[in-house]
Amino acid sequence: MLNTFLELGILLKLGIVVYRALDYNLPTSEDCHISHELEELIDFMTSEGKLEYVVPCVCAFS
Repeated sequence: MLNTFLELGILLKLGIVVYRALDYNLPTSEDCHISHELEELIDFMTSEGKLEYVVPCVCAFS
């Protein structure tokens, strides 16, 4: 579990970077379309530790 301000700060900034990268160069009239799982992950990353649960990994390994 993330328990330090440094870890939470890094996770927050990484979530913001991921969202901005997905939104990069889109026209202002166009919404960024992302999967529900990715949206939940970004929400978790940018929640600043307010969530009391951990989002399970949605990765698929071959």
